[in-house]
Amino acid sequence: MLCLLYEIITKYLSMECERRLFAKTAKMLLDRDVEDVQSIVTFCESLDNALGGGIQLGQMTECAGPSGIGKTQLCLQLAVDVCIPKVLGGVDGEVIYIDTEGAFKYKRLKQIAEAAVSHCRIVAETEEQQIAANGFTLSKILSRVHYQRCVDLPTLQRCLKSLLCFIRLHSQILIFEQVKLVIVDSVAMHLRERFDSALERSHVVNNIVLTLLQVATNFHVAIFLVNQITTRFGEDGEPFSVPSVGPLLTSNCAQQLLLFHRQGNLRYARLMKSSTRPPCGAVYTITQSGIRDAADDSDQKRTSSI
Repeated sequence: MLCLLYEIITKYLSMECERRLFAKTAKMLLDRDVEDVQSIVTFCESLDNALGGGIQLGQMTECAGPSGIGKTQLCLQLAVDVCIPKVLGGVDGEVIYIDTEGAFKYKRLKQIAEAAVSHCRIVAETEEQQIAANGFTLSKILSRVHYQRCVDLPTLQRCLKSLLCFIRLHSQILIFEQVKLVIVDSVAMHLRERFDSALERSHVVNNIVLTLLQVATNFHVAIFLVNQITTRFGEDGEPFSVPSVGPLLTSNCAQQLLLFHRQGNLRYARLMKSSTRPPCGAVYTITQSGIRDAADDSDQKRTSSI
């Protein structure tokens, strides 16, 4: 009897798989992408325009740059912006912030969040927007940032393995408060450790990338990965800068953003790779309120000490 039941179930599952095979068309995929395109704004209009609206959900974005360029500042800004209500142009989500370098500063996050709350209340025009803006509070933002410090590679690997389970359970318990962003600052930190071989390192990087891709595609979550810059030498002996983790990470990211220093407090973000956008750039600055357009600096006090 059990054997017969097993055969029936196996046959049904086989037929179901065959029915679903080749069921999707290119038009269906395109229509789904058009409907599902949602982005997390950066509060820097020129950077949002370069990115096609911001950091898109369901994709992995790599952000690389030298020390002190503002990579963590951008992470903190995104951690706040993902919480903005939909009626005000946000995605009304939560964020998982994985900190490998110990660069996370909760006081700075609070400062950026307060500026975002103030801005949203100023721009709210309709009654619906005003209600949403009044509900968008500092306390609400801070309660939506799930922070995890990973001091070594094994801790980071365990943390990433638990992501799928955490996001799934979280979305079932809190239906209207779902994780929309995962930040890893930085993915390169623990990959600097000594490995027995290049093959072993590639295997570790590959597992990290595949896990994060699963999270992005299964739950329509934006993955924002900070990468460091390292110096390599060409055949002629001349040094040049490249992202630390290497092409295995970049090739699996839909977007790659490189950050550079400009004159004074100005920074330059260059979109080097995108699945939908041409290469382009944007000038930005870091203010007390967070990441902003360079043109907006007249009414925002710059903080070069950040």
